[in-house]
Amino acid sequence: MIIYYLNSRMEKIFNDKKKIQKEFGDSTKVIMRRLSDLDAANCVEDMKNCPGRIEELSADLKEHFSLRLDGNYRLIFKPANDPLPRKEDGGLDWQKITEITIIKGKKDYHGN
Repeated sequence: MIIYYLNSRMEKIFNDKKKIQKEFGDSTKVIMRRLSDLDAANCVEDMKNCPGRIEELSADLKEHFSLRLDGNYRLIFKPANDPLPRKEDGGLDWQKITEITIIKGKKDYHGN
């Protein structure tokens, strides 16, 4: 997949092992593996076969995804395809999402 970042700060963090370590501590190895999994995947659907549960979010984070990293840490991203690939029922077509934007990595996405 093609991976973009919300901003240059996020890109710098997620492309530097030492900065990931500073931000996420013991979760560094898992985060690096998940980033590698995302990079190797052809589409979001492929992530269902990788470790770490992936789910589509709702409410304020509708049309965003959460990828479990380690413990309560999650990687939050959204499709970057334009237009958004949709199924006939209007939902996102995970098989056609080939570009994503990483929004944040955080401990708990609920309520934010």
